[in-house]
Amino acid sequence: MSATSELQSAKLAIDGDHNTRWESAHGLDDVSLTYDLGEQQVINSVRIDWETANAATYTLLGSTDGNNWVNIQSFSGMKAGERSDFITVESNYRYLKVDCTERNTPYGYSIWEIGTL
Repeated sequence: MSATSELQSAKLAIDGDHNTRWESAHGLDDVSLTYDLGEQQVINSVRIDWETANAATYTLLGSTDGNNWVNIQSFSGMKAGERSDFITVESNYRYLKVDCTERNTPYGYSIWEIGTL
């Protein structure tokens, strides 16, 4: 797990503990979080549990090699406040990237947990 910006480690977004979270630096719009699944696998869906400091606009991308990315789905006008986004994927990927481009608060971005089904 890696992020282009972090106040709290990106690994906290996949630790299975909803009391910890990844948090980006405050005031930055263009921030991404990349999730390495360890090997290519079938992904049916992705769940992102956002904290109040979340993305109003973001794109979920997938990759088999970490270099070439496919746009899975883009979102805009997403509501502020804690929320869970469920995204249908139905494809094979090794890497997932949450590419955030617009914040809902003056802070950064914050994800409690991200996971695949």
